[in-house]
Amino acid sequence: MLIKRQDVAIKPKDDSTSNFLIERFIVPGNLDGLTLNISLPEGQCVIALILIYDCEYMLRAEYQDVEANRKFVIHEDERISSINTRSGPIPEGEWIIAFEVQNDLSQEQSFTYQIQGSEKALQAYQS
Repeated sequence: MLIKRQDVAIKPKDDSTSNFLIERFIVPGNLDGLTLNISLPEGQCVIALILIYDCEYMLRAEYQDVEANRKFVIHEDERISSINTRSGPIPEGEWIIAFEVQNDLSQEQSFTYQIQGSEKALQAYQS
């Protein structure tokens, strides 16, 4: 299930070496995992830091120096979750993702991210 897809363009700034972008997204109930896909144009953009917080402000993922297309999974099952993520229940509510993008004063930088949710499987009930 697609939760959010966003094309991001960051204009150069003269007064800083990096730009922070804070995005919010709503996670519906009954999910057992989230997948974040990052698409970076080759050689154009470097994401210095990605932080993902759940609706209870618990840090769920941290990645540094993302230079190429990447996929990260946060899941209830630690065997499915990516490295550098915190597995566990996926609470319903507003989550936060923060990007720190290195500032290259010579050009506008861009990237795309997409967040998808995986729904919990229906469990058979015994009567």
